[in-house]
Amino acid sequence: MSNGSGLTLHILQKSSAIANLKLLIIANDSSESEIILAALEAAKIDFTYESATINKFQLLLEKDYDAIIYSHRVQNSYATESPIAQLECWHSLPRALPLILVTDPLGDHLAVECIQYGIDGYVLRNNIEELPQVLAQSLDNSSSSLPKGNFRYLKHLEAVNKKLQQENNQLQAFKSKIEDYISDLIHELRNPIAAILGFSRMLQDEIYGSLNQKQMQYVSATFTTGEHLLELVNNYLDLAKINANKQQLQIERISVEDICQAAMAMLRGKAKKKGLKLILDFKEDIDFCYADHLRLKQVLVNLLSNAIKFTKKGSVTLKVTITENQINFAVIDTGIGISEADCKKLFQPFEQIQTLLHRKSKGTGLGLALSRKLVELHGGKITLTSKLGKGTCFTVSLPH
Repeated sequence: MSNGSGLTLHILQKSSAIANLKLLIIANDSSESEIILAALEAAKIDFTYESATINKFQLLLEKDYDAIIYSHRVQNSYATESPIAQLECWHSLPRALPLILVTDPLGDHLAVECIQYGIDGYVLRNNIEELPQVLAQSLDNSSSSLPKGNFRYLKHLEAVNKKLQQENNQLQAFKSKIEDYISDLIHELRNPIAAILGFSRMLQDEIYGSLNQKQMQYVSATFTTGEHLLELVNNYLDLAKINANKQQLQIERISVEDICQAAMAMLRGKAKKKGLKLILDFKEDIDFCYADHLRLKQVLVNLLSNAIKFTKKGSVTLKVTITENQINFAVIDTGIGISEADCKKLFQPFEQIQTLLHRKSKGTGLGLALSRKLVELHGGKITLTSKLGKGTCFTVSLPH
């Protein structure tokens, strides 16, 4: 009977020996299929079958069978070519599907290799009458094992895992080379950017002569752009150093009030220019903490700067509290707030919120990601609470 797929489907008379088997017979020659069929018919096995050449072995992925019988023809009296090379499709199946190999003598080495590969049955062509018995035994063994717990499936998983591990190692090595190259390239940008800032500052100060209003506008824009680029370069290099496990902290005993005042002093002019109150709120009994002075100040300055940037009116407060186990630095603003969906995007490199005010106040997209990394290096964490139109609070919690 033809099934319309180019394969031939035969339905034989049923018997009670083995009931309702559906077999796939793989053979490159019809005479080889006939030999197999004759052996099964002689044993009065109840089965239907489909036949295909080895080139159509992909049929396995589309249909369900009880077993496969694969006729492997060799050129010489003893095979030198292993049949395993043709069985990758079967080996990758996520279920225990018995496979019986019908072949000429393979030689001891190839025979052992086939058994180790997981082939369930091995029948020599000149002993084809043994095929029904081998088929029945293979079916019994298959039904008594777990679907994904058989030997060949585990062997396949091991091979896939090994290949994935090798590819992952190659990918990580390539990624490391790219990151090193980018870091070296960005590091080289520092000097020209510093020169641009220096010349722009000299022009702003009109050291070499007065500028008209339009000239001053362009010089100021150049200086602002240069500052932005330098901040981006520095933040990227800091992140790259942390990701490469090359960032070392200089932990020391530092005054909480001093580090807070130092961070706020850097931003008082910016807050005053926007008409914002910059408030330090902490109790006098909070005296010292242990941290890297430079990196903790960097985190506080970044959070305070963001708060000022996205607050139109009101205040920005740095509030310090202490518990038995940790000290908390909370930066609280009365700004535009952040939606719940946008909160999930923060702390990722180059992720920026797309609102009108955020587009006007351009950032590097690295500040919060770097701040979180630096806080985590201290063994702490940084958390966020916010509501649209109600302000935002970033809290840095360090071990105390």
